[in-house]
Amino acid sequence: MAKALDEYLCECKSSNYKVLCLEKDVFIKDLQKEFNDDIIITPSDAPNIINIAFKDIDGDTLQLLLSNKGFIVSTGSACHSGSSEPSYVLQEVGVPKEYLKGEIRISFSPFTKPGELYKLKREIIFHAKYLINKVKGE
Repeated sequence: MAKALDEYLCECKSSNYKVLCLEKDVFIKDLQKEFNDDIIITPSDAPNIINIAFKDIDGDTLQLLLSNKGFIVSTGSACHSGSSEPSYVLQEVGVPKEYLKGEIRISFSPFTKPGELYKLKREIIFHAKYLINKVKGE
């Protein structure tokens, strides 16, 4: 177990991981720019996790749409996975009620290939805009 952890930590320091960290920053900025007030990206202590909450859309539906495109994301916080109720963790960090059901959590590893976050971002923008427009009746 310790050897596996050591190998993982070495991978985290690899240039691939550094590229992913840069891509993560661009990913977050681009989503914030694209969605303005319809999105909240909550803080995470883990550098390989992004928590995104969309206003008034269903995170489970977004998760399914992304899954159909080959991306695996989770809904709610890791502490609350498997529950259909809004995460108490997200409530505690101050995520407003209208965003709680629209939360997805993205985790990536040192084995995530550069460019995959860009592809995921494109799919999130497409599908989240579709869901937001449906909610707004457009």
